[in-house]
Amino acid sequence: MLHKIKFFLREKKLLLRTCTYTHDNLHFSLSRIFMSLSTDMSVSQETREKLIKLAAEMEPKAYCPYSKFHVGAALLADDGKIYTGVNVENQSYGLCICAERTAAVKMVSEGGKGIKAIAVSTAVGASPCGACRQFMNEFLSTAIPDFPVYMHNSSNGHVIDTSMNVLLPLSCEIKDTLHASQQE
Repeated sequence: MLHKIKFFLREKKLLLRTCTYTHDNLHFSLSRIFMSLSTDMSVSQETREKLIKLAAEMEPKAYCPYSKFHVGAALLADDGKIYTGVNVENQSYGLCICAERTAAVKMVSEGGKGIKAIAVSTAVGASPCGACRQFMNEFLSTAIPDFPVYMHNSSNGHVIDTSMNVLLPLSCEIKDTLHASQQE
């Protein structure tokens, strides 16, 4: 049975948005949102500042001869290790990789399983793109149902603190998609 419901998470307040869900899919999505509302996503101020500093230091290392848009990232894994990354462009734009995904791939290749926090640094304070949001979403778990995302503007030093679930409240979950298709 499909249900239409409206909800959206913003600044830890439940707002409404139109969505269609099966009962189980809706239950999972709402559970994830409420878990993130009650989850302690605290990262020490020292760690937050370290991530932002490392992301800013990575930014000029980006390989971006086409867009000239430098992005640096620093990711704190659930094992306490920090992984950094930059965007790497290619003449064939589909082959480009963002800084956030570079850091996440490094984490996985070195045995990390989950993201605890990430900082992204650009000259304008841009947020992670949609592909990066979905990619990082893969590394959420019941142990870490949400994590802080720090968006740093290297031109003026301003930082926006947000979270993964605020950036991607209704993410694509393959297990939910498979379950929903079996119900139809």
